[in-house]
Order: sequence, then C-alpha cells, then structure tokens
Amino acid sequence: MKEKNENKEEYSIDFLARFACLYEGVNLACQRAERIGYDSEKSNAWIKPGAFQKYVAERYGDMKYSMEQEQRGVQIDEIYPWDQVYK
Repeated sequence: MKEKNENKEEYSIDFLARFACLYEGVNLACQRAERIGYDSEKSNAWIKPGAFQKYVAERYGDMKYSMEQEQRGVQIDEIYPWDQVYK
C-alpha cells in the first residue's frame, strides 16, 4: 500500500490519466488485432502513433474524471461500466 501513496505524490493526476489512456489504447489495439487474426508479436507495422495520440486526447477527460472520483471514494465503474462499452 505504501507504493500507491508514493505514486500519488510523485506523479500528477494529469500524467497518470494520460498514461492510463495510452495503456488502455495499446491493450485495445492488441485485442482487436488478435481478434482479426493478426499476430502482433511478429510485426509492429500496426502501431500508428497518431491513432494512439488521438485516442489519448479523446479519452483523457473521462479518464481524469474517473481517477479523481476514485480518489474521492466514488465508484463510477458501477455507474458506467467502461469494459462493456468497448467490446
């Protein structure tokens, strides 16, 4: 638990929200590539930095809001189940 507190102090909510968006975007891209049968381990030609930048820019506001609510103790995933939205 001590490690979590250090992360909150070391990094701003903006940085953490952008990083979480990038992480989520890469995971979604990998899942979709595998779903259509593309082996993402063999080639990195599918990586488009512009697409990830656009995804982060679009998702950032929601992610930051979610993280701020989480810090306050509000569980918004119960209200908006994001995992169901992106399937």
